[in-house]
Amino acid sequence: MGALSLDEIRKAQRADGPARILAIGSATLQTKCSKQRISDGNSLFWIAHPGGPAILYHIEIKLGLKAEKMKATRHVLSRYGNMSSACVFFMLDEMRKAMEYSAATTGEGLEWGVLFGFGPGLTVETVVLHSVPL
Repeated sequence: MGALSLDEIRKAQRADGPARILAIGSATLQTKCSKQRISDGNSLFWIAHPGGPAILYHIEIKLGLKAEKMKATRHVLSRYGNMSSACVFFMLDEMRKAMEYSAATTGEGLEWGVLFGFGPGLTVETVVLHSVPL
């Protein structure tokens, strides 16, 4: 298989990206979170790659997340657009800014979080994060 152009990747993401990402991502998240005995996604802070509004919406629905869980992600997406992998650094910075709002930790006041990213070929990266006290 030859290399895909950026336009071809984006077209595939728009066509069936949310379904594929959810199929792969939700299984990955369950595996990672079960090791920490975390069963409720709303008890975590979230840093999710913002592939687009449709993908974020489907992630929220599939995982039963409250809309505010994707607040930092939606902010970065609306302000900068989809910057591919670099987005996660901007979202980590948004989490860091929680200090300005008197949060108890760097993760919106929560102890545990998830960094969830995906890329071409639907590679999914998932990291369980442990926030630090301020």
